[in-house]
Amino acid sequence: MNIALSLYGQTFATRERARELLETIDQSALADEEPCVDLTGVVASPSFMAEFLNQLAVRHVSIAVTGGSDYLQNLTENLVERLGLSGRVRMIHGAAL
Repeated sequence: MNIALSLYGQTFATRERARELLETIDQSALADEEPCVDLTGVVASPSFMAEFLNQLAVRHVSIAVTGGSDYLQNLTENLVERLGLSGRVRMIHGAAL
């Protein structure tokens, strides 16, 4: 399932917002497949991204991340490494899905 963050807003800034957003996403639709987080057209803080990825990692074996600015992609890659999620979060560079 593709989770296009732009469908939920343009700016994401807090850990609380990450938890709230995940509550609104239909987790049953994500149950049998790898979620793909599309960052195209959004701005997100390190705290939002850390919480969002950690919470998804609790629920899923693997996660894909695509799209977003160079800054947001670099930020996400650094967070994935710092959070110890390197084997579970796959960065897809290039066009968004």
